[in-house]
Amino acid sequence: MLTNGMRHLVEIQYSQSAKNTDGDVETTWVTLATVYAERKDLSGQLLVAAQALFAEAQVQFRIRFRPGIKAGMRVAHGSEMFRIGASIDRTGRRVELFLICGGGLLDVGDVE
Repeated sequence: MLTNGMRHLVEIQYSQSAKNTDGDVETTWVTLATVYAERKDLSGQLLVAAQALFAEAQVQFRIRFRPGIKAGMRVAHGSEMFRIGASIDRTGRRVELFLICGGGLLDVGDVE
């Protein structure tokens, strides 16, 4: 159902760790749900770390209420991945959730 600006199809994912055949721990991302969301870009910044330039974005996704979504999970929107920092039910009525997310640090070039 596409209502109230929820026109972006996103995946809510959680991490799952398991040992591989070599005994090393591998982390994979598993899709919990595929839902429609409204995306709102809140802010962006450039960071300099280890002589490289990085970009990070703060994004809010609004989805219909769904239990079990919490910080540490991530939202996949196309090729972009955003880690969930907070999952907020603003009204407490279990109608919608606001997912406050931070974009992964993307390398945008070397610093001279």
